[in-house]
Amino acid sequence: MMGKRLWIGLIVTVMVAILIYVSYGMVNVGKKETYHSVAVVLGDSSHDRWNAFKEGLEQGAEENHIHLNVVFTGVLQSQEEECTAIRRELENGAEGLIVQVIAEESPELFEETVGETPTVLIENDMGSEDEYTTVAADQGEIGAAVAQSVLSGESGDMQGLRIGVLAGNQSMHSQRKCLESFLDAIEGSGAEIAWIRSEEEWDRDAAAGLLHEDAEVDVVVALDNNATECAVTFLQENSDISWRIYGEGRSEKAIYYLDKGSVKALVVPGGFYMGYRSAELMARKLKLKTSGEKDEKAETHVDFLTVTRENLYDKNVEKILYPIVS
Repeated sequence: MMGKRLWIGLIVTVMVAILIYVSYGMVNVGKKETYHSVAVVLGDSSHDRWNAFKEGLEQGAEENHIHLNVVFTGVLQSQEEECTAIRRELENGAEGLIVQVIAEESPELFEETVGETPTVLIENDMGSEDEYTTVAADQGEIGAAVAQSVLSGESGDMQGLRIGVLAGNQSMHSQRKCLESFLDAIEGSGAEIAWIRSEEEWDRDAAAGLLHEDAEVDVVVALDNNATECAVTFLQENSDISWRIYGEGRSEKAIYYLDKGSVKALVVPGGFYMGYRSAELMARKLKLKTSGEKDEKAETHVDFLTVTRENLYDKNVEKILYPIVS
């Protein structure tokens, strides 16, 4: 008798479990997570300086049901070239855009290309008058931090110090702001700014071998990752040059030469958080567009830190340089 009751109890339990499963399936039938397609347009998108950003972006996208398409690009030469890439992605069905705007020679062209598409800008805010959502390190603070790294690295002895400045892409509002802030912070230190070159001038003159005349400086300040890599390359290829380099960046090459001592200090923005936050803000924009609610301009400042050879392997520094997605 006891065995019969156990058998009946087991059958009842199984039937209840089946009913619950079937009921759940009926309630949730047809319910699927909707993934939105978002195009990501970056200058030189395969460069390893974007690795941490992409890791953060992918984690944020996964948590917010976004399908990412990181557009393969080389070094974008103009805003027209970038807008051509954006138009192609929109024609292919992109519902949102995450863009590193490389220049602002024609804001109207960018606005016309993007239209009403939900858009998040990274690294460059196109100027304070524009109503775009942005995620970037404060470039004014970056410039001041690079200046402070020079003051600290040179032990405050700046009198008569000759500095050359590789100012990065001066077509970008953020880079102009960074340069202005650096110059303000270094003014009155006793150092002499021997020359300032934009990315365009640097590329042209380095290729032509014209920088030897300008090479007689004590310190070279590089205000973006590309400038830092160019300064290191020039230093390695010219054994008669003895620059001390202070820069901004986070690429493997920049960090390698920081470890080797060619770069004295590196200001490193938090790329992982920049990517993660970009995905979060994009998800919010897509949700608001679907509901018909009005979106508001948002500005997120990404933290950064100054890395030297002495603190390169500190745990908090390694978390920024080599974030691990769990």
